[in-house]
Amino acid sequence: MISNTANVKAFTKDIDNFAMLMGLTPETVKKKMAFDLLNKITSLTPVKTGRARASWGISVGTASTEPGEPPTKKGEKIPLSRQQSRINTSGVGTWFIYNNLPYIQRLEEGWSQQAPIGMVDLALADLETEMFEAMGRL
Repeated sequence: MISNTANVKAFTKDIDNFAMLMGLTPETVKKKMAFDLLNKITSLTPVKTGRARASWGISVGTASTEPGEPPTKKGEKIPLSRQQSRINTSGVGTWFIYNNLPYIQRLEEGWSQQAPIGMVDLALADLETEMFEAMGRL
């Protein structure tokens, strides 16, 4: 499992401040950001068979250990209903975006020419930039 925990406390504080400025609850902002981040990471994930892209999921409270399932056809777009089956937001606490494929770390480290600088770090940086831009507009 990829664990991106650098500066988590500072980022959490930024989210809480952003929520306060927007007049929203921190949980509402975290949920929106988690789904935006999941979408960004998924779209940045390289596709050969579609399995890596299809294996991203989200859970709350506990990290999932379930492996990803392959698409039925090479390069197939995964139906929304199948994607939603990998989303569990019924828990409380920490939000986890996960991909349990054994080779996902290699893809994050630039193993694929389609994503030479990975996906997660790039998506996080993009989301953080968007958040600070939105804060600056307030």
